[in-house]
Amino acid sequence: MKFIKRKKPPKQQLLKDKAEISPKTARIVFLSALGLLVATVPLSFLMAKNANVNATQNKEALAVVQKDLASDTKETLNEDLAKRYLGEFVPLYMNKPSDEKARADRDKNLATYMAKKLPKEEETAITQKLDSSSFFTFEKQKQTYVAKYVVTYTVSYPVEKERTVTKKEGKKTVTEKQKYKEQESSQRTVLLMIPFIQKNGQFKVTSLPYYSSIPSLKAGDMDGKTIQNNSFDRVDEQEEAKLADFLKQFYQLYGSDDKKQLSYLMANPVVLGEGFTVKQGEPAFYKDGKNYLIVDTPTIQEGDSGNNHKEYVVLTVVRQDGKFYIDKFAHDLGGIVE
Repeated sequence: MKFIKRKKPPKQQLLKDKAEISPKTARIVFLSALGLLVATVPLSFLMAKNANVNATQNKEALAVVQKDLASDTKETLNEDLAKRYLGEFVPLYMNKPSDEKARADRDKNLATYMAKKLPKEEETAITQKLDSSSFFTFEKQKQTYVAKYVVTYTVSYPVEKERTVTKKEGKKTVTEKQKYKEQESSQRTVLLMIPFIQKNGQFKVTSLPYYSSIPSLKAGDMDGKTIQNNSFDRVDEQEEAKLADFLKQFYQLYGSDDKKQLSYLMANPVVLGEGFTVKQGEPAFYKDGKNYLIVDTPTIQEGDSGNNHKEYVVLTVVRQDGKFYIDKFAHDLGGIVE
């Protein structure tokens, strides 16, 4: 007979409460945290103070830089001194010798005009000679200027060519091709652009000069100012005859050097000087309110030389004590017609 062994139920384990922090430990932790806080407050204050000092110093440094840039910008370009400085630089830069020693001397002299650490030119066997230069204009570009010069230069360079040579070898005549070098040259005219700065009346080329095409200074097609038929009324025949006589008298004195005599006919006497003859063109006489307007294109002859040129003459004539008097004398219609 088998006996069944009964298992004893496991003993229940009592859950222990979490250990509580003792008052002594809590005081120690609190005092440690308080001490750490007290220790870090001065450090934080010091760091904040240093940050403020650094920010102030950076701000002051930035202000100095901005002030320097502003002072450079406000400094008016002394064009006369700049032209003198660049007048020395242009021929030095444009003349390039092929000789090694001469080129080294050129580079040394150029260094006194140009900023440091600019790229150097390549050594070549080419000779460049400045033929002529003339100032074009200055251009302001932010903190710098660009001087523009019209330069004409000639470049001489070796060209390898081939020729046929005939020679005798014993009783035979032999032809062979032979290579040789020959100097050739070409001339070119360009606009030389020179970036530079001015500081306290002194100058420095800040970048490598460069070439550009020469812009045209000629304006587009436009009509010259003329008096249209409906702009002013023509004077009557009687007044025209009197004004024509007056104009002839004026031309006689205008082609002389007698300013005193001419002062009786015009407000500000202008004469060409002795040796000129003024030949009347086809004058037109107009009424301009109470005044008169004479427009003519006379021929100015220079003595017996045969040389002559035409002038455009515009006279504003008034009446004074019953006589004609030139109030204004001009060579164009500016201010009279739009």
